[in-house]
Amino acid sequence: MVCTWIEVLWDYITYKIRQETIGYSKSKATERRATLASLEKKIKNCQTACDKDPSSKNLNNMDIPQTDYHCMQEFIALGEIVRSRANWYEKGKKSNKYFLNLDLLYKSIKLCIKQQFHRQSLQNRIH
Repeated sequence: MVCTWIEVLWDYITYKIRQETIGYSKSKATERRATLASLEKKIKNCQTACDKDPSSKNLNNMDIPQTDYHCMQEFIALGEIVRSRANWYEKGKKSNKYFLNLDLLYKSIKLCIKQQFHRQSLQNRIH
C-alpha cells in the first residue's frame, strides 16, 4: 500500500497536535496536584488553629480552603467519568449490565413507537 504525501502530512499534524495536548494536560495536572497539596496544607493548618482556638474567625478561615478542595475533587471526579465514558465508547462496550438493559429498553420503546406510527399511517391511507 502506497502512502500519499497527504496521508503523511495528516499523520504528522495529528502527531504534533497530540504531542502538544499531552504536554499541556500534564502541566495542568501538575498545577492541579500542587494546588491540592497547598489546599491540604491550609486545611491542616486551619484545623490545628481551630483545635487551639475554636473562634468563628478560625472556622470561617477553614471553610474557604475546604470548599475549594471539594470543588477540585469534584472536577477530578468529573474528569474520571469523562475518561471512562470515552474508553467505553472507544471499546464499543457499555459500562455494565444496567446500561445495556437501559439501552435495550429504549430501543424496544422506539420500535413500539415506530410500529404504532406505521399502523396509524396505514389506517389513514385505508380511510
